[in-house]
Amino acid sequence: FGGPQPQSRAMAMVQIAVHDALNAIDPRYERYTTVGPASPGASPDAAVGTAARRTLLELLAPLSDSPLKQSAIDTIESAYA
Repeated sequence: FGGPQPQSRAMAMVQIAVHDALNAIDPRYERYTTVGPASPGASPDAAVGTAARRTLLELLAPLSDSPLKQSAIDTIESAYA
């Protein structure tokens, strides 16, 4: 969706979400957003996948329904599964 600027913005938002999700499990760096501590024994792989999925779906939510949007959602859900 969109040109280089919206795509770069989306990638940056996903990477910030992934950073903060991992950092909640193993705090080493300053956080970019407000994320609470992770549950003991939380899976880094699950944290990364969930952070990326939630961010991408939130970015798609305000867009009008279309076959292209549904295809993007299907791709995200398939990768998450």
